[in-house]
Amino acid sequence: MLPATLLDSYPAQYIIPWRYRQALKRKREEALRELSDREALATRSFETGLDAPHFEIHMLLGHRHVGMTLWAAKSFLFACNRRFAVVLHEDGSLTSEDINILEEHLRGVRIIRKSVADEEMDEKLRAYPNCHDYRYANKLHSDHRNAGYNMHIFAVRLFDFNFYSQATKRMFLDADILFFRRPDEILNWIENDTDHRSLYSVESYTPSHDWLGRLIFKPKEPTLNAGLICLDESSTYDLNLLDTWIADNKHRMDLAPTFEQSAYRYLITRQPGLGAALSEDYPFNYTDSSVVATHFGIKVRFFENTNRVRAVLT
Repeated sequence: MLPATLLDSYPAQYIIPWRYRQALKRKREEALRELSDREALATRSFETGLDAPHFEIHMLLGHRHVGMTLWAAKSFLFACNRRFAVVLHEDGSLTSEDINILEEHLRGVRIIRKSVADEEMDEKLRAYPNCHDYRYANKLHSDHRNAGYNMHIFAVRLFDFNFYSQATKRMFLDADILFFRRPDEILNWIENDTDHRSLYSVESYTPSHDWLGRLIFKPKEPTLNAGLICLDESSTYDLNLLDTWIADNKHRMDLAPTFEQSAYRYLITRQPGLGAALSEDYPFNYTDSSVVATHFGIKVRFFENTNRVRAVLT
């Protein structure tokens, strides 16, 4: 809402009520999503799984994220100029058409169906009761994007990503990330056999809007963001530690969908030298022409920026 001093002088007929402004924003975002999804289908196919067998990309997606997944995965593969393995974990909403599209555009991709994963992870996690409780809990969470979803679906990123990995080094990538330049920090980590750290992106700014609706960023204490993690299994991932940590923090499990992010923060930062933050070239929400990649937590910004990679992917 406009500050009172401005409201006094601003013509009332030009002030759109907050509820209508939000409805217009949602309509615009959906229109941009539909356009982005159509344009993703016009991008070329990429080969996967032919380079660096010790490294994989893992992503969680549903029917709503197929186009975004293509933009994210392809922008990374193109920026690296490598044919890395891609493993997609679906949330149970993918259609047969979605599967066909993904397999056509990311040739050689592995797709883990949720029905299969639910059965196999049940047996895998029986020996870790607290991990099992988190993986199989069900709590609906409503937000501005969906009428409701199982907030514990993100446990897939904590357990399934690692259980189904065939590589010692793996990158966990959210579908709302775009790569604009060669990610040398990540490539050097992939190719260095002696680097057993885990790398992670950070949130350094809190986005907000001024009275004209312009996006502004305020610095904040940097925190680990699980949307982009490069994990070294040999030094970081430990189900016994996770089971104990979840037991100690179970009161937080149903409070927010970022519980798995807190779990990764614990694993990666529990000892000095286990992990390292990626540079400011991998920001959260903020973007400009100099960044390597941006994690667009504000989804409309993702759709507004696909044009920056469209030409090289078609």
